[in-house]
Amino acid sequence: MKLSKYTFSYCDNEQYYIYHQVSNALLKVDKELYDLLKEGDLQTLPEDVSLSLEQNGFLVKDGIDETCNIRYGNLIGRYNSKLMRITILPTLSCNFRCWYCYEQHKASIMTEQGAKAVLRFIKSEILKKHLEYVVLDWFGGEPLLRFSQIIYPLS
Repeated sequence: MKLSKYTFSYCDNEQYYIYHQVSNALLKVDKELYDLLKEGDLQTLPEDVSLSLEQNGFLVKDGIDETCNIRYGNLIGRYNSKLMRITILPTLSCNFRCWYCYEQHKASIMTEQGAKAVLRFIKSEILKKHLEYVVLDWFGGEPLLRFSQIIYPLS
């Protein structure tokens, strides 16, 4: 076994913590375990502690390529998902005119025909890919300018 490269340790006022970035596990540990992990002395760990650390991702088997596993998980999540995320721009118009904004604010709005086309596309993707979830992101200049015309009906 080896310490996962995604394991981080932290000490604050004699309180010792380990955190695993991938599993999101956070453990408060005693100084003895903290020191063993920092030194890489994993052979002396009790079996139950070692098993618990492995189950939470802190320890991995020697031959495991963690980066490859993360890349693989990313590809599976991206291309073999039951989720579709779609970003819809109901308008590029904006009523705020923030001083830092670089947009030209061209008057443009999504039409009812455009909204119907988006809805047909979403329905077709759900049926074709057997999707279970659809997440709608609203984007544009100020999308809420088209709330009653586009956002509410599509939602």
